[in-house]
Amino acid sequence: MTAPRGERDPGASRRWTLAIVSLLGFGVFVHGVLLAYALSDPSAVAEPDYYAKALAWDEHLRQEAQNRALGWRLEVSATPRPSGQRLFVRLLDRDGRPLAGAKVHVLAFHKARRAESIEVELPEVSGGYAAELPARRPGLWELRFACQHGGQRFTLRTEHSFAAPTPDTDPKEAR
Repeated sequence: MTAPRGERDPGASRRWTLAIVSLLGFGVFVHGVLLAYALSDPSAVAEPDYYAKALAWDEHLRQEAQNRALGWRLEVSATPRPSGQRLFVRLLDRDGRPLAGAKVHVLAFHKARRAESIEVELPEVSGGYAAELPARRPGLWELRFACQHGGQRFTLRTEHSFAAPTPDTDPKEAR
């Protein structure tokens, strides 16, 4: 039954109000879901302390100059393991001789997952420094090294491609 001309339907304004509020509520809900998804993505992360690093740019340039003056270099290799990667590095002086007794620290992260970084001190082993990294994701990784030896500091930022970890095998099954 329709209202005669000139009379208003009392429920019409409520229906319009409800429709507008529903559309606005749906928009807020969709934006909330999209924001939650964006914030939970481990690949969408900014460099930590990027502002402080930008302010310390002169210190970074001094460190690069010191790295060149020292002439040291790092040889990096990685071997896939069931638990991730075995990272092995050799710290060499200007003449290519190994530097023993250094303190070697590495920050490693997959280029697609900056939020999932790994920090490890590499203990000295025969011929260099090595540690197991729980780096199970194959692909391109960024490695940031900081080495201390004889009162000198050497840093290196490099990229290394990690192969997929080897599958876990039970020694009894291998027979």
